[in-house]
Amino acid sequence: MATDAGAVDGVIPGDSCAPRQDRAAARRGVPVDTSLRGQALAQDFLAFVVEHAGVGDRALVVRIDAERGVAAALRGMAHPMTPAIEGGTHDVVERGKPLPIPISAAMLADPPRLIAVLGRGVAHYHAQDARTPMPEPASMREAMIDVVTVFLGFGVFLANACHDARAFEGGGMMGFRVQRLGELGPIEVAYALALRARLIGADPKAIRPHLRDNPRAFFEAAWRDLARRDLDGLDVPSSAYRS
Repeated sequence: MATDAGAVDGVIPGDSCAPRQDRAAARRGVPVDTSLRGQALAQDFLAFVVEHAGVGDRALVVRIDAERGVAAALRGMAHPMTPAIEGGTHDVVERGKPLPIPISAAMLADPPRLIAVLGRGVAHYHAQDARTPMPEPASMREAMIDVVTVFLGFGVFLANACHDARAFEGGGMMGFRVQRLGELGPIEVAYALALRARLIGADPKAIRPHLRDNPRAFFEAAWRDLARRDLDGLDVPSSAYRS
């Protein structure tokens, strides 16, 4: 896996997040070995995510789960069971074992969503290891993990993936599919993205083109709101890789 020192807060030159790029071009925009397949490819994506987040001191592994049930069978069809929230639960892991981040095999064909899911998985474990306890109430912890995902540098990916609505046509059928990731919606994720971008001094012009239409509008509104606020008391660590 190669690294790219030009990445800014989840925006990679030729980035997979750009909504007008096809998925083959998306994969080429991420520093992974495109000759790999299956588990090996998933692990290479995870290696990129871990390096980008700067949390390489824990053992993580991608777990490719088989999709089961009626919702999986109806994926892509116009049916109320199609929408599903991803990234909300993780199994208990035996001490000393690698920490798993579950994905579906279909995500390997969708690099932007895969990176969002892996980034959120990394954030889940990173938040558990925080020096301060996770805030209460417990019902807000999934929302907090979304914020941690943004501040680890995956704000663009999560903003585009947290509420992904697409029309579908195939096999003589047409429908509308909605996929969610995490707890927060695109308005809240875009606000967190704008906050982090301001704190690290990122250029919003480098971020806007990589956001889908709705997250871009929310990001711009958040940027204007934050311009009226005093942020001098806030700080966020950054690295040469993400700034």
